[in-house]
Amino acid sequence: MIVKLSAIGDVVQTLPMVEALRDRYPQAQIDWLVEEEPSDLLIGHPALNRVIVSRRKSWPKRLFRKWEF
Repeated sequence: MIVKLSAIGDVVQTLPMVEALRDRYPQAQIDWLVEEEPSDLLIGHPALNRVIVSRRKSWPKRLFRKWEF
């Protein structure tokens, strides 16, 4: 699993490594955990088995919403 949550530039620069992994290990399960913003660059990419979209930036809001009075 690749964890690169944000920073579109970092995601783009990491794609060649993912493609090299896929070429070297064609049967590997390659998943990527990413935030919503750069997820469009990854969804449907042929070197990836799965893209897991995190909503990490909204976690604190959801957490504290439970304790609102």
